[in-house]
Amino acid sequence: MPKCNRKSLLVKRKNLPWKKTNATSSTRDQTQEIDELTEYEEDEFLKKLRLCNYELIPENIRRLKRKFVLKKLKQIHMRNEVDFENESIVGIIPTIPHKIVNCTYTDRKLKPIIRKGLSKMPLYISMFVELNEKLKKMWPSREHVDYKPCSIEFLYVQPHHIPAINALVNCYFWPLIDMNCVLEYKEFSCVAVYKKLIIGFGFLFPGEHLNEGYISFLFVRPHWRNCGIGNFMLYHLIQTSFSWDHTLHVSATNPSLFLYQKFGFKFEKMYIGFYDKYLQSDSKESRHALYCKLD
Repeated sequence: MPKCNRKSLLVKRKNLPWKKTNATSSTRDQTQEIDELTEYEEDEFLKKLRLCNYELIPENIRRLKRKFVLKKLKQIHMRNEVDFENESIVGIIPTIPHKIVNCTYTDRKLKPIIRKGLSKMPLYISMFVELNEKLKKMWPSREHVDYKPCSIEFLYVQPHHIPAINALVNCYFWPLIDMNCVLEYKEFSCVAVYKKLIIGFGFLFPGEHLNEGYISFLFVRPHWRNCGIGNFMLYHLIQTSFSWDHTLHVSATNPSLFLYQKFGFKFEKMYIGFYDKYLQSDSKESRHALYCKLD
């Protein structure tokens, strides 16, 4: 029989990917967008890599790991060295005369000032009063300007408060929070102002069901605490929706937990890792949240 010179079909061909042309795959790669990893995803990626054996990790993954580690070190260095959110300039509002508050949710008209004055003097004000007295004793011959404390005003939230509140929230909570949504529920808000400085705020949102309210934010500046500001703001939020069921989430290490217990909030659930996506990797705050409900 004559020999057949045909090539065998069982012979493996060499893989030459640069010779392959696929129009559909190229257009698909062009249209596909690559999403940037969030800070939380980077932290989770680094945690998994640290648990792996370094010798078994491919070279390209090692390179990526070193880039993430360097990025984290730069973030910590910038956070410690550069005071980009100085407390003395954050939270200042312009001077605008008070006006009647028009509420869109309940269609009510409210007076702009909820309360004026405070029984106990905050630490920040008492420090200036004491400093002024000591300067008078040390240099009695010089002329001194008397420091006269002003009263604290508790107001409903207004549009000109939002830039200052956004700065405070981004400084003391976590970045990229927009508080413009609180303008829809002005009647369930309270902003504490000293002269032109916002020293605290509290906001309540109506829940998904009827007669439910969720306290989303309650904040007082560090040197203005323990003098009844947060106490009154929480009392006001509860009184504005007295017949509702009030709920909130609070960190397990937050000292305001004692304030909530004082008003009758009871612990119901605990959510593990509730603040994982929001807190910094080197934060000392608890990442677990307590779900509390007012009895």
